[in-house]
Amino acid sequence: MKEADWKILSRLRPLAVERLYERIWQDILKKTAVTDKDARDRVQGVRDVANKGDKLVAKVFDSTNFSRSNFSFHLYALVAEDLITDEELRQFSDEVQDRLKLWREG
Repeated sequence: MKEADWKILSRLRPLAVERLYERIWQDILKKTAVTDKDARDRVQGVRDVANKGDKLVAKVFDSTNFSRSNFSFHLYALVAEDLITDEELRQFSDEVQDRLKLWREG
């Protein structure tokens, strides 16, 4: 992995974090907008979404140290959860592009 690839991932990571939290927030808003359930069920729905979101945040961002040695793990996790756009992925080197292509095909 090239230094430039590490810098790109380091720059994109905070954007990916924000995107995931925004996704969780939108899911919570959907739960609060439900009108055919009582308040207790809506609160439980929000709690369920928040707990699921917390687990996903932990899986994607907290399960290993954010370090160069874990570069592939972190990149694949962000790609798997659609937290990086195709345009952003094109910023990485050809080497990383090739590895992503193999990972997606496999």
